[in-house]
Amino acid sequence: MQPLPIREAQEECPCATAGHFLRGVAARVARAPLRAILLVGCVSLLAGCGTVDSITRGVTGLFDDEEQTPEAAAATKAARKLAQPAELGEFLITHRPRELWSASVGGGTDGRYLRLRPVLDHGRVFAAEFDGDVFALTLEGGRRLWSMDTQTHVTGGPGVGEGLVVVGSRDGEITALSADQGAVLWRAQVTSEVLAEPAVGLGVVVVRSADGKVFGLDAGDGRRRWSYDRIVPTLSLRGSSAPVIAGSIVMIGFDNGRLVGLDLLEGTSLWEANVGVPRGRTDLERMVDIDGDLTVADGTLYVASFQGSLGAYDVDTGEVQWTREISSYSGVAVGRDHVFVSDDAGAVWAIDRSNGEVIWKQEGLRNRSTSAPAVVGEHVVVGDFEGYVHWLDVSTGEFAARERADSSPVITAPLVVEDLLLVYTAGGDVTAYGPDEP
Repeated sequence: MQPLPIREAQEECPCATAGHFLRGVAARVARAPLRAILLVGCVSLLAGCGTVDSITRGVTGLFDDEEQTPEAAAATKAARKLAQPAELGEFLITHRPRELWSASVGGGTDGRYLRLRPVLDHGRVFAAEFDGDVFALTLEGGRRLWSMDTQTHVTGGPGVGEGLVVVGSRDGEITALSADQGAVLWRAQVTSEVLAEPAVGLGVVVVRSADGKVFGLDAGDGRRRWSYDRIVPTLSLRGSSAPVIAGSIVMIGFDNGRLVGLDLLEGTSLWEANVGVPRGRTDLERMVDIDGDLTVADGTLYVASFQGSLGAYDVDTGEVQWTREISSYSGVAVGRDHVFVSDDAGAVWAIDRSNGEVIWKQEGLRNRSTSAPAVVGEHVVVGDFEGYVHWLDVSTGEFAARERADSSPVITAPLVVEDLLLVYTAGGDVTAYGPDEP
């Protein structure tokens, strides 16, 4: 049995927990022997609507019979160890975040693996759900200002800027709403599903579609100003990194491990860089997707790729400053001195911003489908597949606090607004946390 293409398999799987969990299993089994690679295909077939527990039983039970070859027995043992999420142990609580408010934004991701992360613009929080509704909430109290049904299935967004709230759909339809009132201002069509939030700047809305194309749309009326195309590999993870704008440059990561800087107004290529170089003989082994969001700080772009590396690149030239071999599909966060990343096994790393040296690594969340990190105050924060939110000490990586936002997965990085932390769960809840009580 051949392994299913991961992007296609997860589009068919309606269970966000299963889809998210399988990414981690597939990532680690990809570097195992052929028997283990075949195991991924079997697990994908079993995973239709399964929970993490049922998937784990399926992985470990496939070869549980007396006729196992030594190779199959070794693969079963390895899969059992790899698939089991780490148990959450006790720790010394050194931080006590306060839940300030919680608001429902519909059905969330509707059980799909979608990064519908909330965004902030002019003191308002914007969030979207798969069934098409977009919401505007007050930052203080989470009171609903407006909601609008886009009449689409939202799979990417929202992106904000220049008075717009922009979302992309499963069918490649782009909808731009008024940030003030929620009214539909224009609609546009791109060539395939949109899985990342659009970026808005200098009168241009930049949209990345799942077929490897990037579009520059006019922010005023949605007409196409330019397009850029890259070939999509045969096999890729489900997801896309969101475009990031810095001045007049927009940067995009692709499924082939390439990072590209484009002129925002014209769409012409300014520079390219390799973040991940395909290695191995099979398509699965050669996957090097840049799926996590890119982060810009002080003229430097930080980016990680699956089965590739974490690196720092000059925004203007694309010149590499340093790289560190870490496999990640969830994105990075930047603090005062460190870059933080969740790897494909769920471990959280702190890396020195200046040279790429490892400061610490926290492995207590292994196999828990850890979200991309966020930095708030003296803590780095991640979510997991059971809806837990974990605060780690920035300097040491030790656990400092833990709260459960919901029983559904936290897929996207928390949103930080000064000392506030907003967590969006796949179940459609946005929860705001404040700092320790005085």
